[in-house]
Amino acid sequence: MRLITVLNRCFKFNRFVFESINFDEINRIIVSVKPRKNSKPECRVCGRFSSTYDTLCEPRMFEFIPIWGFSIFFMYKMRRVSCAVCGVRVESVPWHMGNNRRHRLTWDF
Repeated sequence: MRLITVLNRCFKFNRFVFESINFDEINRIIVSVKPRKNSKPECRVCGRFSSTYDTLCEPRMFEFIPIWGFSIFFMYKMRRVSCAVCGVRVESVPWHMGNNRRHRLTWDF
């Protein structure tokens, strides 16, 4: 069974797709995550679904549950939301537990 299949069966992220899985040079498993087509991002402040303003250039890494002794990280390019109430904000993702850039752990970790 592939790791993408295990992740899809155990963790339901409806607006996101696990794209690919690779090892990096220090033996971490990197899971590339992308948004589903036609899914609107959720505003981090008010929780409304709005249109995408743009996508950040650098992907962010989020530490996930280790499996078989390997560290797992989600790699995702965050979208910015053009919210009518809050202005332009970074989107909210269901696996991220912090409300700023310093927190890199996922809820499940």
